[in-house]
Amino acid sequence: DLKWNAVRGWHFGESLADVRYALVLQPSLVAAHNALGSLYFHYGFTQEARGELETSLSLDPRDGCDDLTKCMGFSRRRIARVLWFEQKFDSALKVYESIPFLGGTVWEMAVALNGVGRPMDALALLDSVRAAGDEYDEDRAAVRALAYATLGREDESLASIAAAIKHSR
Repeated sequence: DLKWNAVRGWHFGESLADVRYALVLQPSLVAAHNALGSLYFHYGFTQEARGELETSLSLDPRDGCDDLTKCMGFSRRRIARVLWFEQKFDSALKVYESIPFLGGTVWEMAVALNGVGRPMDALALLDSVRAAGDEYDEDRAAVRALAYATLGREDESLASIAAAIKHSR
């Protein structure tokens, strides 16, 4: 994490070597498997990423959470994200449905719903978050644009794109 960040310049090779060395020293180090999975994912090595994240989850089935109903965890939702990046939306959706608390990443489940041909369910999920009083953000606006585009609702899709741009950080 000290070498792979915006401030230090995303030094993938050095970070990869450090994490691999940590795993040589302690093969059961959950944080190192998570870090390696994250590195692999960000550089497009999805199968390797999923393998590391699954290893992490096998070492820590609670995924770093004391209370799974109030904690998003690290590995499980990233496994689902890897699956939808691989266009395996049905598998990703099954993982998301097994997570008791999605928190701010509910938009990712909406991507999976849209990917399996359920854009209306994706919109309903996004609406349920809004109804619960959760703040509107660019990720949910972007997924809303995707769902509207899937439905052929161009004007609403373009309005959602504009909202995503307006709310971007």
